[in-house]
Amino acid sequence: MRLYTLAGDPVRHLEIETVSGKQEIAWDGRDDGGTLVPPGLYLCQIDVSADAAEGSRKSSRVIAVAY
Repeated sequence: MRLYTLAGDPVRHLEIETVSGKQEIAWDGRDDGGTLVPPGLYLCQIDVSADAAEGSRKSSRVIAVAY
């Protein structure tokens, strides 16, 4: 999962964790440097790679951060 500002600047890159057979992603509101991001809207993009026959798929959502 990658997070970007609405201007397209990269904020954070997170790996999917598998817990008890479920895949989970959690974002603590920090950038890759460990600093809390300012409140606002961010773009979340998930890229899922499958086998060669299915290729990969991307899904994007807007996430609101508020403190």
